[in-house]
Amino acid sequence: MDEKLEDKSNISLTDLFDVGQLQRVQNAFSDATKVASVITNPDGTPVTAPYRFCRLCKDVIRKTKKGRANCFYSDAVIGKQNPGGPIVQTCLSGGIWDAGASISVGGRHIGNFLMGQVKNELIAEDELIGYAREIGADEADFAQALQEVPRMSLDEFRDIAQLGFVIANELSNQAHQSLRQKRDIVALRKVEGALKESSERLQLLLDLNNAIVSNLEINALVKLIPARVRAVMQCDSVYLSMPDEGGRNFVVRGLDFPGSKGYLREGAVLEMFGSEAGRAFAEGTARRCGTEIKGQNPNVRRIIFGEGFRSECLIPVTAGEEKLGVLHLSDTRPDRFSLHDVGFLAQVAGQIAIALGNALKYQKLSDTRQRLADENSYLTREIQSGDRFKEIVGDSPELRKVLAHVSTVADTDMTVMINSETGTGKELIARTIHQLSARRDRMFVKLNCVAIPAGLLESELFGHEKGAFTGAHERKIGRFEVADGGTLFLDEIGDFPIELQPKLLRVLQEQEFERVGGTRPIRVNVRVISATNRNLEQMMREGQFRADLYYRLNVFPIHVPPLRQRQGDIPQLVEYFVGHYARKMNRPIRRIPPAVMEAMVRYEWPGNVRELQNLVQRAVILSPGDELVSPFAALRELEAMLPQPPPEERLVDVERSHILQVLKESGGILGGENGAAARLGIPRTTLIYKMRRLSIPRGIGGS
Repeated sequence: MDEKLEDKSNISLTDLFDVGQLQRVQNAFSDATKVASVITNPDGTPVTAPYRFCRLCKDVIRKTKKGRANCFYSDAVIGKQNPGGPIVQTCLSGGIWDAGASISVGGRHIGNFLMGQVKNELIAEDELIGYAREIGADEADFAQALQEVPRMSLDEFRDIAQLGFVIANELSNQAHQSLRQKRDIVALRKVEGALKESSERLQLLLDLNNAIVSNLEINALVKLIPARVRAVMQCDSVYLSMPDEGGRNFVVRGLDFPGSKGYLREGAVLEMFGSEAGRAFAEGTARRCGTEIKGQNPNVRRIIFGEGFRSECLIPVTAGEEKLGVLHLSDTRPDRFSLHDVGFLAQVAGQIAIALGNALKYQKLSDTRQRLADENSYLTREIQSGDRFKEIVGDSPELRKVLAHVSTVADTDMTVMINSETGTGKELIARTIHQLSARRDRMFVKLNCVAIPAGLLESELFGHEKGAFTGAHERKIGRFEVADGGTLFLDEIGDFPIELQPKLLRVLQEQEFERVGGTRPIRVNVRVISATNRNLEQMMREGQFRADLYYRLNVFPIHVPPLRQRQGDIPQLVEYFVGHYARKMNRPIRRIPPAVMEAMVRYEWPGNVRELQNLVQRAVILSPGDELVSPFAALRELEAMLPQPPPEERLVDVERSHILQVLKESGGILGGENGAAARLGIPRTTLIYKMRRLSIPRGIGGS
């Protein structure tokens, strides 16, 4: 634009452009932004018909002498030649915004792109109506017309004014080209093609602006943008190179390449180092490349040779200081991209940056909102799921040994595996490790691996993307993301499906995973504590549990002895539970008879602390006075229901023998009308639980 042209003193917009074309560009801008616009000569006379002008300006304000004078003054201000950017002007005492961008050729001002008639959202309408009195307009008519004027913030209007400035610059570029080619008919025909291209390019800018306004879904944007750019630029391939989580590689996003031979693929990971795209990204400058491959990394060379590319154009996409990626155009023709193309694509990249920046902020906000909702929901379920005792009760040597292990490992980030029988308080031990660790201020999240169907466990643990499977209507944050920075407790890890174990192993090794249906790796910082009552070493030998996963989980094993091996803790536990439930049920219990306490200490407690807790709760319910009633009548009822064992047999042995006998009778079948669970009169899940507790292997009793 700095080159001075001859015979340009009498050049006007109508000499260089078809008015109908200018009208279409102007109207498309107004339809996209909902802002009034008009293209004028430098003296303010309209070249196009004003579009979306509000009645307030033309029928109310301009009907008064003072109003017309103010409008003419505002038009004169925003109609000045200003190559540095749009001029934003306020009128109506700061209540209405207008803006203008100049159109020039060879340094000469030949027209204006004016836009505005937008209310300042910070100014009350009562203040604006007061302006009617200043100019002598009818206040009622003024107030009614004011309702039709759009309202927005200054930042929103500046973004729209910037788009108008980009359009004015593109018109200036085309005016420059048109003037140089005006001297003969052949040149004029070329102008028609250039104007057509300009119209398409301007339409692309408007389309991108519409995308900014209407689309906050990042995946939809990265698919839409390259397709629109390729259609306008008429090149072979367009995609966005976006940095991965680590910032060392590009991920190919939104690839639009109908003629691909397969070397360049959607989702491909390309190393930044040793690539022209990486240099454009790092330096923030556009690059045009030919077939030179010197200094390019092997992956890039393979793609260039394989696809037959002979020219590339690489435009960095940045929003302020944030680097979002690179707009990557490729073609099999040499010297396909001109400096003019680079300038236009830089404007496109500016619009893309706004769109992607807004979408990324929206995605982060949505993820944060969902994570907070998930945390709130999780904590609510935790509170409602039952009693939560914050203390580990007991002082036996066996328990002190366990707590010593807890103190040793808590301050580290090592994985811990808690091994014990059902009902010994594995979750309480895991919570204590978390509370003593540096992660105590973040989430403690638990997941019972046996309580969730295998088909849903992957989604529950790792989350899923919208549309990943039937019924996945929204993105879901998994337990690993909820626990980020904290601790994840995996109870019943022995029941973790073998087909999902490699994915769990990857998280333990790399602290990285993808959601179900996702391709973007998600990094987390989670400590994993697992628990089981099963013999995982035997399961490894039988091929039911991966050895590498076992060793990752079992870095620091903690064995919690069953209650029968730490009888010294029983009196304290009984007193603790009696006090807790007495307060909860408003019972005046102050004394535990020695005979009752002695019976509880002698009892084997096959269900461990959980059985003791439930039995004490039942005893408190049955105790109307200040003395605890013995709860062992319920146990005697259970014993009466079973075949009488020899005197030396324990209740747990009798129960095991009885289940084995029924399994033999059912041929090893657990469920169904004639299965062992139906014969025992208990649910199938209860039978499976009892078999695990009693170390009865699955499949026993079958032929």
